[in-house]
Amino acid sequence: APRPVHGRSESDGFRRRGRTLWPPTKLATQQKRVVAGVRAEAQAYALERLGEGPVFGFEMAESELAWVKRGRNAVGRRGPMRLRKADYADASGLECLVGYLYVADRSRCGELMVALGALADEEAGKER
Repeated sequence: APRPVHGRSESDGFRRRGRTLWPPTKLATQQKRVVAGVRAEAQAYALERLGEGPVFGFEMAESELAWVKRGRNAVGRRGPMRLRKADYADASGLECLVGYLYVADRSRCGELMVALGALADEEAGKER
């Protein structure tokens, strides 16, 4: 039976498959890297960067922007108290896009995940 597709699970899986495993570190450190990359704040930042123009060779098409808007508008309640509502909505929009691309165009989804991974690596480099 096909498994359900969710944007967050795909981005979490992508980060676990390789972006956080090198260089080798303790398991707790790897877990912190994964969580930092899939938190709503990081996803909102990534969507903001993608909206500004091409990011590491990836530029959103109009149809993809429509999916982001669909995901943003689907957020009906406030979300976690630690977040601004706009960040929660942006993260939901990005997850919607990832889920749509995973179903509709896996190669395009892979391109997006590479761009998101590069953004996360860029942010991780600033924190060091």
